Amino acid sequence: MAGGHKHKWTKLLKTDYFGKNGFKPPTSAEVKAANLIQVSTIAEKTGQEVVDLAALGYEKLLAAGKISRSLTIVVDSWSEKAAEKVKAAGGRLVKPGELTAT
Repeated sequence: MAGGHKHKWTKLLKTDYFGKNGFKPPTSAEVKAANLIQVSTIAEKTGQEVVDLAALGYEKLLAAGKISRSLTIVVDSWSEKAAEKVKAAGGRLVKPGELTAT
């Protein structure tokens, strides 16, 4: 803004022109993630051995919490630690297209 320090400068300060609310890059995308504790509560409520997180709208599985029984979890991506915990409990992680093939 050329000449922005004129008599209308205080009006400009009242707006969010200077990024008062922050900047979000246009290429960033939010990933909806679920933790293992959420998966175990979903499995307890439904009583099924297969939990389809992709159908529930989740894209990634994170490792927060514990899993106590063997489950087949359908999800697009997962963290390494979540994979370790699921395999230690006797379960497996499957991508959405792979479940129908087996």
